[in-house]
Order: sequence, then structure tokens, then C-alpha cells
Amino acid sequence: MPPKHGLIGPFTGRQIALALVAVAVVAVVLVIVSSPIPTAPPPLPSVGNGFVTVGPATADLQVGQPAPELSGLVPTDAPSRTVPLALIAGGALVVLLGLGLVRRTRVALLGVVGGLIVALVGVPLLLAPGPAPQTASLVDLKGAPITLAQYAGHPIWIDFFATWCPPCQQETPTLEAVYTEHRAEGLVLLAISVQETSADDVQAYATQYGLTFPIGFDATSAVFKAYSAYGLPTQVFIDRDGIVRSVVRGPLDQTGAEQQLAPILSGGSLPSASPSP
Repeated sequence: MPPKHGLIGPFTGRQIALALVAVAVVAVVLVIVSSPIPTAPPPLPSVGNGFVTVGPATADLQVGQPAPELSGLVPTDAPSRTVPLALIAGGALVVLLGLGLVRRTRVALLGVVGGLIVALVGVPLLLAPGPAPQTASLVDLKGAPITLAQYAGHPIWIDFFATWCPPCQQETPTLEAVYTEHRAEGLVLLAISVQETSADDVQAYATQYGLTFPIGFDATSAVFKAYSAYGLPTQVFIDRDGIVRSVVRGPLDQTGAEQQLAPILSGGSLPSASPSP
């Protein structure tokens, strides 16, 4: 009687189907195990008119808590899982094929051993952590570092902006006027530029508007994210003790700016809520 032949070589369609199912199950399990656990999104804050969203929405800074330092972590790209998953799945397939070659003991043994080696090479690659995030600190337009410690004891108004942002452009003269009026009271207005091509572009903007307050260059948006900002302009008001007193998302006119500054200039009580601009 002639030997029976499978669908492919010595393998029957059932064996091939089982091998493919096993590989698919292995790949799915590895993806599930290596995927991060999703978390519930934070409650979204209300925003004012003219607020330009530039990233995923986040919750406000906690009023009454110390202001974050002017630095943050720069995230790095997660390592690709394609290669390690392919190695593990391919190794599993070779092992299954090797086990199916029961009539060819030597070939089967080579297949099993080779498949295990390939799969074991993929496991550490899959489990390897990505590169550690780097810390980026705020600098001015000339590259000198800026820290909150420089302004200890001063009321601080932080304004996250961009030169290309229309609402930011609209409120820029208001910022300069209000800062000039209250500078003698110790007010520090720190404008922090985000999502800009170069510090030279921001300097040209500052020259155009005749700005006299300090300007930080947040090239990586690390400080922007550390302050839970996700749109422009975002305003943060910090009292003389370094405590966040209010957060406003959206541009401010002079009246709105004076309302936000009153508590941190006078040292008054915490506002019950941030008024909409």
C-alpha cells in the first residue's frame, strides 16, 4: 500500500490548522500580557472661549498644592513588539512542525530545538523595557535655566503660549500692560513658549510686542505637561508661598487678569472656583 500523503508533505490539513491556531493564540496572549492596563480618563475641566487644544485633555492642577518645578519627563518611544512577537510565533510554529514530523526523528529534533531557540530569543526582547525617559528643564531664550526657586517669595503668573496661537496673540498686549502695572508689587509674569520651531522665533515675537517679562522656551513640552496643560493659552497663578491658587484655560482680558491676580498679590484666601475668562 502506498504511503499516505498529507495536505502539505506529511502534514494533514488538521495538523496545519491546529498549528496555525496555536500560533495565533500565542501571539494574542503575548499582546495581551505585554499591553498596558488602560486607566479611566480624568474628569475634564471647563475651558474658556478661544482655548486652542493641542493635546489630550487632562485634569487641572490641584489648587492649594505646591506648584510643580519647571521641569518634566520627556517620554521615549516604546520598543516595537513586532520582531519579538514574530520570533516567538515563528519559533512556536517550527516546534509544532517539528513535533509533527514523527517519522523523521532527526529532522523533528532539529525543528523542535531550532524553534525553541528562536522563541527564547524573542522572549527577552518582548519583555525588555524601553529607554528611560529623560528630564528636561525650562530655559530662557538664551538657554539659561529657569527655576521656581529664582522667584521664591514672589507671586507668579505663568502663561503657556505659542507665537502662532491667535488667542495668545490677542492677549499678549494685556499681559504686558498688567505686568507693567504690578511689577513693583513683586509680580513675576513668566510666559512659557511651547511647540515652537526655535527660540529665535519667540525672541522675534517678544521684540515685536515689546515684551519685558521673562520668557521660557519649553522645547519638548515637558513643563507644559508637568503643569497638566493641554491647550493654549493656559494660565497658572501661584502665590508667594509657591502654592497654586487658580488655573485658567483660555485667554484673559485685563479685568479677568486682575481678578486672578488679586489673591496672590494680596495674600488673600483661596478662591472658591476659577472664573471663566
